[in-house]
Amino acid sequence: MVLVLVDHDRGELDELSLQAVTYGRELAASAGEPLEALVVGADGRGVAGGLGEYGVATVHVAVHDALTDYAPIAAARAASEAMSRTGASVVLATGSPRGNEVLAHLGAITDLPVAADCIKVTPGSPTEVVRARWGGSLVETANLHGSPALVSLVPHTV
Repeated sequence: MVLVLVDHDRGELDELSLQAVTYGRELAASAGEPLEALVVGADGRGVAGGLGEYGVATVHVAVHDALTDYAPIAAARAASEAMSRTGASVVLATGSPRGNEVLAHLGAITDLPVAADCIKVTPGSPTEVVRARWGGSLVETANLHGSPALVSLVPHTV
């Protein structure tokens, strides 16, 4: 199963998250797996309702009274719980500062490596990633050892 961390700002869906959902949908379809998403915060409930239109089979919404705005550590903890419960093989986030920050915390919490700024992901053991480096002037192919694979996508590659 592919899990996409969907970002929003006080209920406004982040456009880069839709790009991650689009890539996640293609990745899940090629593996014959479902696509699921995680939205953090009560304001994300409205965002969650529209994700089915983009191929998301299940949306997990993490809500807490004290969680009213962007909280990267809380989002990473919610992602850790969601990936444990769902058995995700890949966790995708946007390559935005917010997406990369949440993935960095998730990697620290779960003791898993993170591959940032990817333009292609091929799940397996190990997961192969193609990363844009040096502002895109260099492309690197690397193996990511860890399950699930924690990956952020370069904005605007989808």
